[in-house]
Amino acid sequence: MTWFVYFIRCLDRVKIGYSEDPVKRFGKINADAPAPCELLVFVSADTFPEAELHERFSDLRVHGEWFLWGRALREFVEALQEMVGGLALSDMRGRKLSKSSPLVEFARSSGKSLTQIAKDANCGRATLYRVMDGENATVDLLQRISAATGGKVSVAALIPAPPARTSEPAA
Repeated sequence: MTWFVYFIRCLDRVKIGYSEDPVKRFGKINADAPAPCELLVFVSADTFPEAELHERFSDLRVHGEWFLWGRALREFVEALQEMVGGLALSDMRGRKLSKSSPLVEFARSSGKSLTQIAKDANCGRATLYRVMDGENATVDLLQRISAATGGKVSVAALIPAPPARTSEPAA
C-alpha cells in the first residue's frame, strides 16, 4: 500500500501528516476541527518524507504537526499542487458529486459508458455511483477511476466537498 504525506489547512494553520488514506484522514480532521478544513494536496511519502517536511518548515511549527500558513509553506504547497495536477478541495467548494458529475460528463463526451469506466477502474458500477454521490472512497479507488478516464477526470474532481457547517447557538 502506498503511504502519502498530506497538507490540510484549517484557518491559518496547516497540518503536515502521514496516512495510507489521506482523503479518509481529511474527513476525520475536518469533523474534529474548530472550522472547515481544506485538503490542499497529498503526495507519495517516498517522494517527500514527512519528517523532512517537518524539519524544512520547523520555523513555522505551532504545535505537533501543525504549522503556520506562511509564505514558504504556501509556495511549497502551490508547487506540489501544480506537480500533481492541482488537488485542492478549496477549488471544489460547493460542488457535491451527483449523477451530473464530471464522470457523467466524461461518459457523454467520450461515448464510454459508466459500466465500462467502472470495469476499467476494476470496481463495480454501484461503487462508481457511490463515489459520484460523494461517499468516501480510498485514494487507490479514486486513482483507478481517474486512470479509467485517461486522466480526463482528476482525482480532485472525484473528492466530495466537505459538508457545510452550521453554527451552534451559544449556550
